[in-house]
Amino acid sequence: MMKRAWLGPLAAITALTGCISSDEGGMSVSATSPAATRQATRTDTGTGIPAAVSPASGGAIPADPVTDRLTLASFDVLPEAKPGQSFDAWLVDVRAAALAAGMAETTLDVALDGMTESETVIRLDRAQAPNSVTPSFSTYLSKRLTPQKIARGLNRKQEVADAVSYATQQYGVPSGVLLAIWGMETNYGSYTGNFPILPALATLAYEGRRSELFRRELWAALQIIDRNMATPENLRGSWAGAFGHTQFMPTSYLRFAVDGDGDGRRNLWSDMTDVFASTANYLVSHGWQAGLPWGFEVKVPATLDRAALRQENLPEECSRVIEKHSRWLTAAEWQTLGLVATSAGQVWPAPETPMSLVEPDGPDGPAFLTTENYRAFLEYNCSNFYALSVAQLADALDG
Repeated sequence: MMKRAWLGPLAAITALTGCISSDEGGMSVSATSPAATRQATRTDTGTGIPAAVSPASGGAIPADPVTDRLTLASFDVLPEAKPGQSFDAWLVDVRAAALAAGMAETTLDVALDGMTESETVIRLDRAQAPNSVTPSFSTYLSKRLTPQKIARGLNRKQEVADAVSYATQQYGVPSGVLLAIWGMETNYGSYTGNFPILPALATLAYEGRRSELFRRELWAALQIIDRNMATPENLRGSWAGAFGHTQFMPTSYLRFAVDGDGDGRRNLWSDMTDVFASTANYLVSHGWQAGLPWGFEVKVPATLDRAALRQENLPEECSRVIEKHSRWLTAAEWQTLGLVATSAGQVWPAPETPMSLVEPDGPDGPAFLTTENYRAFLEYNCSNFYALSVAQLADALDG
């Protein structure tokens, strides 16, 4: 659940929700504060973990009074490594900064004592070169959206039906979308990653290429331990620090994970009610609108003037991905321009619905009209390839 710095194709590292990408270009890390309105305040259970309202209470999951106030700036605590400073010396500075910020010394003993830099993580990180050759979308999709993946999702759908249904009712995110993210991130939970996250994050925070991002994530991971939300042994996942069934980064866990079943924990490792409620909350917090489809594939007339549809102002974040999107026009305007859905039975959204044309391989490749809900997928992983794969898997699993 999250915007992220360049890490290369997520499918190769099972990463992130929150996540890191991209198969198409670099991006910066950011997240907006939740848009969803919460209706109550949790009480502390005595375990250091805010309690949630029971699902039987109805209504939206209430906010955590601590983490609901968090922004990315809340995680700017740990120091950057000094030029020439060793990893061990930097960890001494990390410990000092964490103690000064109020973290328990016992937490730091458990988390940092004996930690060493991971050469494997460094090698994997350096292999994710932003100038590496990008496959075509069709090639990418053929490897990600396979008949086997669809079949596995349909089989697993029944096993998690209650958990998915609860998240859908609470947040208005369709079941297919939640299942598709689960499928793309960890192949429906079959592989969530086995890297110890603390040394991985510390290595990436120390190494420097994206130090600011990973210093934030390391501080968040330390907070998770300090607040008794998980042990270091629990915190295993991708080499880039994402964990759980839908691969949350630590900052996203603290900001968007929820306790769906009211047991006092936000368990993204084995509690599927929490997993799907948290994933849905992440999407809603990043703009997902209930009842709005993500979009659909279209045929584009040869006469379409793409230059006239180019965006004038790109966002600072995810710009290399969103530059492949047209400016917003209404659904009615696109129909007037001659765009036709490739599926004869496709129902268009309301005429006034804003939609943007996405051609991931350019004018000679497939084309999709997308709504604002498609942008929520990009907040999870800023990659058109990823977002379109999730979208089409969601359609298959909802069918």
